[in-house]
Amino acid sequence: ARRAVEYSGRSPAPLAAYARLLGAAGAHDEARAVRAALAARGAGEHVASYLLAVAELGSGDADATLAHLERAVAARDPHVAFLHREYYFAPLRDDPRFRALVSAVGLATGG
Repeated sequence: ARRAVEYSGRSPAPLAAYARLLGAAGAHDEARAVRAALAARGAGEHVASYLLAVAELGSGDADATLAHLERAVAARDPHVAFLHREYYFAPLRDDPRFRALVSAVGLATGG
């Protein structure tokens, strides 16, 4: 994942995935640092809320992750079309707020 970040020129999508993987590996401080750097880039360029939600998963903060997903749904980010199937968000599937977002997009909840 680290090489993907470098090969991509630190593109937002690989950075988001890297932050999520760092969190899954227990490196929460490093995950938060990568997520913060990605969010800071949003001041000068577009960084999709969906990607910030993926990155936020590394912090373990469900509230922040869902807030980013709410913004992604409101912005009609095309990635939300896969929200009900995206394995990244499996830890949130039973959260009523996540289910409401999936429903708001017009998707059936599923695993």
